[in-house]
Amino acid sequence: MKASRSPLPSISSLRLKVATNCFKLQLLGEDLHIPGNPQVSAVFDALMTAGCQQLLSETTWNNWFSDTDVVPKIAKLKALDKFAAIAIREPEHQGASTASFRGEPFSTLVHGGLVKHLTARSSAKKLLPVLQARAIEYEPLSPLHLHLDAMEIGGLADNFGDIPWTTVKAIGAKRIMDILTARWSPRHGTVYATLSSDMRLKWQDAGDAERQTIRASFAKIKPDLLPSLMVQAPKPNWEKVGISADVSSTHIHKALFSLAADSEFLVADRLATWSLDLATAALAMHAYAWTDRYTTFGHRITEELIYWMAFDSLLFANDAPSFDQFDVGPAMAASNAEWSNESVKTLLLGRDTYRSLLESLAVSAAEIQLIAMLGAKAHPLVYYP
Repeated sequence: MKASRSPLPSISSLRLKVATNCFKLQLLGEDLHIPGNPQVSAVFDALMTAGCQQLLSETTWNNWFSDTDVVPKIAKLKALDKFAAIAIREPEHQGASTASFRGEPFSTLVHGGLVKHLTARSSAKKLLPVLQARAIEYEPLSPLHLHLDAMEIGGLADNFGDIPWTTVKAIGAKRIMDILTARWSPRHGTVYATLSSDMRLKWQDAGDAERQTIRASFAKIKPDLLPSLMVQAPKPNWEKVGISADVSSTHIHKALFSLAADSEFLVADRLATWSLDLATAALAMHAYAWTDRYTTFGHRITEELIYWMAFDSLLFANDAPSFDQFDVGPAMAASNAEWSNESVKTLLLGRDTYRSLLESLAVSAAEIQLIAMLGAKAHPLVYYP
């Protein structure tokens, strides 16, 4: 009698599922892509049209979508990277679902990642400096890569040589939070320059007649400011968000949560980019806090617990989140943001956007959370009478 398969996928098989579906989504587009379906004919027709060489067989591609934990070697997966360079063109403004196509994003989605980088073999006698140096030098290829890193660092439960798991997890989670802070910091955040400007969004929503009016109004002024406004980096209303300009990386989850207070900022590609990084910050925060779990998740109601209850309910739970005294409400109260009914709608839109992204990659928020909680499951809170 065959043993029943566990409903929990391995980290490697989930990474493969994300990589293959992400590739197919970018190749075929949202209208033609069917999550979880190999769509062999459509995929290979698109590759042939783009002039890609036959580096991969249809049988191999189909097998990658089968229900198996056998993960292909990186040499095979690099075919996707080569295909992407030829057949996939980057949009001018990428949303959260679009992986960076520089380097080797698809092969590294499966075989790369922060945990592998941190815990690679080393002949050094003292491993802590090695671990710290590796963390500093690690850079993900895309927000999607970083999200899987946060999932995997949450699931980490093993020591690295003589370095305890708590240290490995804390160093990895802190690196993820540092990267998010570099992206979203109010003072020097790099993400804003990649997002659509207010003028670009207005232009995209305008009809032909309104665009002519916009052009004419700017043509009266010399120099014409329209080109610069089209690429101007948007900025949130930081007074409404209530975040310090020098927010620390260990508080970046609060900053991203509070950004929902500025519902006018979080629209279009900004909403998509934010929602994925919000979920990444949530997983990294939990992983970091769990290394001191008896303090952060013990008997007292701590800030970490308050925010995790909000993230769990908002992003990962299947039931609709409740904005009352039990779930999201306490985190809103703990922030300095100016909340409104529109802010609540933005949080819900963020939830839907994040979960829709995962669904387009044939995975669920529940699967992500199950893997991310493997570390907590392996090292639970234990109280002795």
